[in-house]
Amino acid sequence: MKDVCIRMAVASDINDILETFSIWRKTIKQFIDYLAKQHRGEGTLIVAVAEKNKIVGYANVFWQSRINWHCSEGIPEIVDLNVITGYQRKKIATQMIDYLENLISEKGISAVGIAVGPTPDYLPANQLYLKLGYKQEKEKTVIDGEEVLVMRKSLSK
Repeated sequence: MKDVCIRMAVASDINDILETFSIWRKTIKQFIDYLAKQHRGEGTLIVAVAEKNKIVGYANVFWQSRINWHCSEGIPEIVDLNVITGYQRKKIATQMIDYLENLISEKGISAVGIAVGPTPDYLPANQLYLKLGYKQEKEKTVIDGEEVLVMRKSLSK
């Protein structure tokens, strides 16, 4: 989507994010935690802003991955990437991933990880990650009590 701006989130974005994603039961605590991580330099929260300053997507990079073997290799993780229904399949997720991959590359890091649910609900996300060059690493693992597929992508410098 041409008229979408991807940028780092600020505290004043929280209410707009919650308004957009309330249907998905997102909580204020979740975004306060993401911004606290960003403030400590442990992560970066970004938003996708469409017409009339409507936030239609968000995503994070955690500089210390929740994936054990990525963490030990210093590979950051893209976490909780979401685009609200009605704006999906318009390349907004791709734009957010590109933005985060550029942030990662600028730090001299040559790989990134992402975890995705193994259920049919996550099939579009899984297909997108494969299309963008992510490769599945292992069958499944558990992160925060949920079974996920783990993927990795090498980034060119």
